[in-house]
Amino acid sequence: GINIQDSPARTEGGIKDFGIKYRVVRDADASVTRSYKVTGTPTILFLDRNGVVRYFGNELPVDYSSRLDALVAPKG
Repeated sequence: GINIQDSPARTEGGIKDFGIKYRVVRDADASVTRSYKVTGTPTILFLDRNGVVRYFGNELPVDYSSRLDALVAPKG
C-alpha cells in the first residue's frame, strides 16, 4: 500500500485497526501518485511483475483474490 495523506503514526494505527498484512510505504513527495495518475483516495492498483497496471479502481473488484493470485503466480 502507499500512503499519501496520513502521518506515520496515523498510518500505523490504520494498519493495526484494519489488520493490514501487506507493506505500506509513504509517498511523501507524491512521485508514485503522479506516476500512476492517482487523483483521489482510496485508489487501488494491481501491477504485474513488469509494473504494468492490471487493475485501477476505487474499490476492490469482487474477484480480487484470484486476480492477485494470477499476478504473483510463478511464470512457466
